[in-house]
Amino acid sequence: MIRAYVDFSKTLREWDGFGISFFNSFCIKPDPVPSLFKSGNNLIDENSLKKITGLIFGPDGLKINIIKTFISLSKQNQFSFHYKENDLVNKSDISFSPFDQETSTFCEMACKASTGCGATIQLLCTFTNPPGWMTRQKITGGRDLDPSHRIDYAHIMTACIKHLLNNNLPVKYLSIHHHGEDWYKWDENGQYSNDLLYSLYWPPEQVADFIKLLRRVLDKNDLSNISLTSGETCCLRFSDWGYANAIIEDPSVLESLGLISSCTSIVEFDNRTIAVQSYGIDELQNKQPGLRLWITNDSYSSVDSQVLSQIRHFIYNSSTNAVFIGNLFNPATGLQEFPFIFTNVNDTLSVSDSYYYLKILCRAGQSGMMICSVACNLPGVSLIAFSSNNTKNHDSFVVLNVYANEYLFPIEIRGSANESFNVFRTSSFEKFLNLGIVKVKEGKINYKITPFSATAFYGVI
Repeated sequence: MIRAYVDFSKTLREWDGFGISFFNSFCIKPDPVPSLFKSGNNLIDENSLKKITGLIFGPDGLKINIIKTFISLSKQNQFSFHYKENDLVNKSDISFSPFDQETSTFCEMACKASTGCGATIQLLCTFTNPPGWMTRQKITGGRDLDPSHRIDYAHIMTACIKHLLNNNLPVKYLSIHHHGEDWYKWDENGQYSNDLLYSLYWPPEQVADFIKLLRRVLDKNDLSNISLTSGETCCLRFSDWGYANAIIEDPSVLESLGLISSCTSIVEFDNRTIAVQSYGIDELQNKQPGLRLWITNDSYSSVDSQVLSQIRHFIYNSSTNAVFIGNLFNPATGLQEFPFIFTNVNDTLSVSDSYYYLKILCRAGQSGMMICSVACNLPGVSLIAFSSNNTKNHDSFVVLNVYANEYLFPIEIRGSANESFNVFRTSSFEKFLNLGIVKVKEGKINYKITPFSATAFYGVI
């Protein structure tokens, strides 16, 4: 007997939305920044970029809520003196010109495109490569932070965030490293291997110490509204490599955090993809209720109902508040590759089938909504649900079918103010097809599931 329900009255946690990573770094350096808005060898003009931001952020697009960008300081000139921990930042000591206008333009266009979606874009800034003179090795790409420049680095991060805010960019979170646990990328002398997105090596104790320092510096500069993350470690390393323990052992570090950010929450084991909720994250969230978890660097070469089912594991099995679904720049190739949106030689835009699968899910789960309780006993079929939570969005849920079977599927609807739902479906032969409005009858919706499909039910008042 098939049983399935969506219970909008039982919520698990707040949902911050879906995000994308923008790899065109904020390169604060004296040299002009080369254009990275490319598709192959073709520059993307402003009109095409406007269309792309509309497809990603606009009210008729994916309605993405979060942007993660990278801040590179590798070319920053040396200060004329060292900061002291209690000094306020004097911006005249740091040259921020020319500002990376392309990144500024992109973020401004994203915010403009999202107007009317009922949510505000949030920006997560991740610091990657510091100036070489701040490292023990005194080279660009050096492995270790020079302790004598520990305070300098906190101040230059703070000055940079101030600069971005002054340029009207919606910075909300600051991350001190990207894969900073990757100690094996350097040789025994700390000489850096080739990696476009390198960070320093950040041992757990250094992360804990620097988070406390950076929190004090930000607060002294009237930036208490900027939340700090734990840095972006990969997979299980946050717990297994000692980062969670270093934070747990010092309550002042935990109090300084607003977000746990992880580059992925999956591990391959016996050819199975498993969503991981680590004991370290569990303990941190128990000690500090409300501490958020974002999965910040998942990217897919293609998306179908199976991939959406994997994202569902993140949402329901990893206690995450946000999942990132693509990159806007491929650092491996150096080319601009908008996720599932491509520019042809004649500058016309084409959209892949993957885009329409993402559109089903991303539009259902918007910032400020709540993740809801669901259940389904039909193999190959799963549910994802988000309640309105007093936002401008309506209760919504998604039905995923990863099998080739077709089913007549009764779904019990509990605790929703919505008496009708607008239905859209993406499958191997349908692209966000509007199936019309269905009404809840006797507390249920009877729906015929098609093979390998993703179907969204968006609430209608």
